[in-house]
Amino acid sequence: METSRRLRASGRGFCPLDFVFRLPAVSDEYLTTAEVARRLRLHPRTVRNKIAAGIFREGEHYFRRPGLGPRWRWDRVVAWLEGEPPAEQEDSTTPPVVPLAEPGGRRLR
Repeated sequence: METSRRLRASGRGFCPLDFVFRLPAVSDEYLTTAEVARRLRLHPRTVRNKIAAGIFREGEHYFRRPGLGPRWRWDRVVAWLEGEPPAEQEDSTTPPVVPLAEPGGRRLR
C-alpha cells in the first residue's frame, strides 16, 4: 500500500514489468515457462513452440522434474539470446537425451 502511494505521488505510475528488470543478476536462477516468456516479452505458447522446434533443448536450456513443469536456467536463455555457442555440459556422466518419436509415426534418423 505504501509503495503504491509513493509511486502515485511521484507521478511515475506502476508498470507490472518493473520488478522483472530490477531483479538481481543471479547466474543459477531457475524460472517457470511463464516467467521466461515474461522476461523475453513473448507469449508462453511461443516459448513452448520453440521447445517443439528444437530451439530450446532439454538439459541445456531447461530441465523437467516429475510433478513440476519445465524449469529454465536464466543464464542459458540469456546466452541463447545473445547468440553465444552452447555451453559444454558440466557433468559428463549424464547420459544424452534420447529424442522421442514424432507424432504420426514418422521415423527418427
